[in-house]
Amino acid sequence: MIENGINGSISGFYKGKLIVSRPLGKDRTLESYKNDADLLIREAMELGHTIGQLIKFNLGFVKIIRYKNYQKEPNQQDKDIILNAILTLIRFKIIDEFGDKEGLLLQPLK
Repeated sequence: MIENGINGSISGFYKGKLIVSRPLGKDRTLESYKNDADLLIREAMELGHTIGQLIKFNLGFVKIIRYKNYQKEPNQQDKDIILNAILTLIRFKIIDEFGDKEGLLLQPLK
């Protein structure tokens, strides 16, 4: 389901399937979502995790979400975590940000 904010939405895809959609608004922009992901990366590395571990964890997480059928709809915090995983993989160049089957789709409102 696409979640629209006052400025549109951002959707995350993996292997051709929509796995998350988040609203864009006055306080939530693509840059703010990217900043959140960068903060999580930095905190994980300060705790001693390597880039390889971050890639492996986030790629595994996105794959689980991609192939899982939900018993119930993920809540807003769950969706933020899913988007952060995609943005982390984009940051490490594992997923092309605007690829045709993986990455992000920005849907601004006029």
